[in-house]
Amino acid sequence: MPDHTQGSLKPVRRLVCSGSSGGGKTTLAQELAPFLNLTTITHSRPTAAARQMGYQSARDIPPDQRGIFQWLGLIEQISAERALGDFIADRGVMDFAAYARYELRKQEHTMGAQGIGRMAWYEEIGRFTAWSYDAIILVPPNSNVIEDNGIRYTHGVQEVHDILVEIIKEWGLWHRVIELKTDTPQERAREVIDTFHCVSNKFYIKE
Repeated sequence: MPDHTQGSLKPVRRLVCSGSSGGGKTTLAQELAPFLNLTTITHSRPTAAARQMGYQSARDIPPDQRGIFQWLGLIEQISAERALGDFIADRGVMDFAAYARYELRKQEHTMGAQGIGRMAWYEEIGRFTAWSYDAIILVPPNSNVIEDNGIRYTHGVQEVHDILVEIIKEWGLWHRVIELKTDTPQERAREVIDTFHCVSNKFYIKE
């Protein structure tokens, strides 16, 4: 786990739960929000992106359009974050980048140079945005069969998690990661809270 014991304190204002689908990101964000007095941004962002493309939910997106879907989701996520300012989100921009990179690697031979270049441009937007996060809670993949709730994107769970870790490190953000070791939402919330410093009922983290 990265060392959060060095540096000066700053308020926890922009926090994301990051990980592949079905790991418990939304539940954890909702568990933490009252403690931290932060508004949640939830999985409605990918749904909004799917509907922009004329589909009802993420699972309806055809394989050859999933890369574009992830980048539309990224733009939706950035818009929601900018609108709130302070938040806890059940995914960060690097989650969208991880899924898009996953799809790109499967379909690289069909995308062409223009499509690959567009993906690289979107990834730079994501990198710039991710640097505004105060902390990234890395939620491990679910080892059980993931329930299809009509919203979740259930492809390549472990592969996406590995790509996500790769991206966080590439983007120079590993020092902001809180790696979860516990299982239940309550244990995880306590694990995260214990990482922060509470002063007069406000939470701070080392820069």
